Amino acid sequence: MGAKRNRKWILFAVCLSIGLLCALGIKGMLSMRAIPHRLEDKAKNALEYAQRHGMSEHYCLLLDYSIPSGYPRLFVWSFEKGDVIYRAHVMHGPGKGSTKESPVFSNEFGSECSSIGRFAITKQHGTVNKNGYYLKGLDATNSNAYRRGLMIHGSYWVDFNTWRRYIPLNKRSCQGCVATSNRKMTYLSKLIEEENRSLLLWSFCSDQ
Repeated sequence: MGAKRNRKWILFAVCLSIGLLCALGIKGMLSMRAIPHRLEDKAKNALEYAQRHGMSEHYCLLLDYSIPSGYPRLFVWSFEKGDVIYRAHVMHGPGKGSTKESPVFSNEFGSECSSIGRFAITKQHGTVNKNGYYLKGLDATNSNAYRRGLMIHGSYWVDFNTWRRYIPLNKRSCQGCVATSNRKMTYLSKLIEEENRSLLLWSFCSDQ
């Protein structure tokens, strides 16, 4: 009787675990499907900004820091298709009391924080990190980006931690840069290089 009862409890625990995983998976998929609709207004404003400032009218990059870093939160938006065509994970900087769950944003030198606002992605590579491009801040909230050495670049730390809900902070991998996975950066690099005009990257926090 004891062995039979134990098997029942084990079966119950397994079924409960599967049910929870399915529920979480469905919730995650639904939230991910809803994201492009949240981005439509931002993309419309991005196109108007790009047209006024002579930037690429083919694509822009939209980064929503309100999405947990363990989910893709960097979106390549096609102005022609009016939709997201690519997604990538991005971690944030560890400065000023940032946690893996909640980033603190800053434009200050030495803050090691991520910045929000509009950036122009240059085609200038770093001297140490060749797998990336320097960013020029276009707003008051990120005007020091280039002098701070902020880049969009790949990081193995992101590659190794995308299975988590939140990517752990790592000062060696990100001090405020837009750090994505090396695999995703390969695609982004090709996109950046093929465009004749600078791509607009707009980072924001939609729940603020």
